[in-house]
Amino acid sequence: MLIRGEFGLDDYIYKFDEKVSSDQVNSVPPRVLEVEYITIKGNWLLKNLGEANEYYGFHVVLNGSSHVNFRNKMYLSAPGDIFLFKPHVSLISRYTANPKVDYKSLSYVIDFADEKFHHKKIREKWNSLCYFPKASNQPIKRILDLIKIEFEKKEKKNFLIIKNHLFELFSMILKTDEQAKPVSPVISHNLELSNRAKIFIEENIAEKLTIQAIAGELHISSSRFAHIFKEFNACSPINYLIELRLEKAKEMLKSTPQSISEIARLTGFPDEHYFSRIFKKKERCTPSQFRAKPVR
Repeated sequence: MLIRGEFGLDDYIYKFDEKVSSDQVNSVPPRVLEVEYITIKGNWLLKNLGEANEYYGFHVVLNGSSHVNFRNKMYLSAPGDIFLFKPHVSLISRYTANPKVDYKSLSYVIDFADEKFHHKKIREKWNSLCYFPKASNQPIKRILDLIKIEFEKKEKKNFLIIKNHLFELFSMILKTDEQAKPVSPVISHNLELSNRAKIFIEENIAEKLTIQAIAGELHISSSRFAHIFKEFNACSPINYLIELRLEKAKEMLKSTPQSISEIARLTGFPDEHYFSRIFKKKERCTPSQFRAKPVR
């Protein structure tokens, strides 16, 4: 249940419907029940409220980040990571790690059946929540991608191929049953600092911002701030600021009649000459040439 925040529009790649004749082959497990892009906006909070999930749920994080609270432990997701929630497990809650960035994931709901197996594994205390970080999840992501590609085909889907992928996926889960590791308090605090910095930058894009000024808002040293920001964003604070300013400038070039010099001022560039030089380096054309291009 979504306690706060807002879901984006439903964007299903596939949803099982027993009334559709082509889905009959998919009525017997192992089977895919849903493949869906999920978008959650704002400062969202999602709670399970105690009910146990009936099927396997794979969540491939595409954009944004979130915290997952499970059995009094906190886990952190980032783009490229994969979470696996297994059947008969009640999640506590999930919530945004950065309310300024929409959270988007690709969700797969899969029925592997065999309740006897699941209950046996639960008694053995198998890992109910599995985390596959981007750096090491390529084998599982490859299979999930193949399943998605098959469902995206315009022609009739080949459910036998999909079932073969599912058998391979289940086998891989048993071999790589990696338990999610809670994020440390230090990492959680640093992520919060990084997100606060991004919000401050976005809200003050037209101002003269320096690393010292942003670090001052966070009450930490400039060197520590620069290190933390790069750790979570793979770029320096200044490069992030320039990218934001260029995106805002591109938007204004297409949607307003304001002059190049005025757009440069409103997006925080010191002067039109510097703005044009940075813009051309990034976009391989001048601001005027960009404005003249037809909107696609």
